[in-house]
Amino acid sequence: LTALADPGITTLNAAGQMTDGMLAQVTRLPHLQSLILDDSRALTAAGLGALARLTGLRHLSLAGCPTVDDDSLA
Repeated sequence: LTALADPGITTLNAAGQMTDGMLAQVTRLPHLQSLILDDSRALTAAGLGALARLTGLRHLSLAGCPTVDDDSLA
C-alpha cells in the first residue's frame, strides 16, 4: 500500500489487502481517523491488537473479516 508512506493521511481504505504485518505499519500513521479493512481475510486477533496504538481512530470497518469477532476487539 503506497498510502503507508504518507504519515499525514486521515483515512485508509485497505479493503481486501491488510495483513497483520501491514497493520503494524499502519500504527505509524499518527493522524489516522478512519480505517477500512473489509474482506481482509489474512487479519488475525493478534494483529488487531496493534490498533490500540491508534488513539485518534474514530471509524473502523471490518466487514467480511472471518477471523475477527467480538473477543478479538475486547
